[in-house]
Amino acid sequence: MFKIGEFSKLSRISIRMLRHYDEIGLLVPEETDPWTGYRRYAAAQLMTANRITALRGLGFSLAETAALLACWEDRTAMETRLLAQRAGLEFAAVLNGTTPASAFDVWPHVFLARDLDALARFLEGRTRPAV
Repeated sequence: MFKIGEFSKLSRISIRMLRHYDEIGLLVPEETDPWTGYRRYAAAQLMTANRITALRGLGFSLAETAALLACWEDRTAMETRLLAQRAGLEFAAVLNGTTPASAFDVWPHVFLARDLDALARFLEGRTRPAV
């Protein structure tokens, strides 16, 4: 078991965000001391923390991240949500009127779409995750 500070360093999620994730039920500590309120996380929760970080990095909101975590093992549901996110990003790029002159505005969308494609391929079992 890890104290919140240790888990924060390992997961690279701030203590403040870990407390927030606990409050909203996104990443609840394995145990909380009833007397002190100290939170302790299990090593297995690092995988969930990494998934949260990856999904947040792909542009998903906290509510969407919670929904994706709930259906993580359902490849069809995950692929559907990932494709919808990609379509939304592509639509946003079109709405922003991105052109070669504003290439710097396009790059975040290109990388997010690429990452979403890679995650979808991984969930389909076609590739292994990048190390």
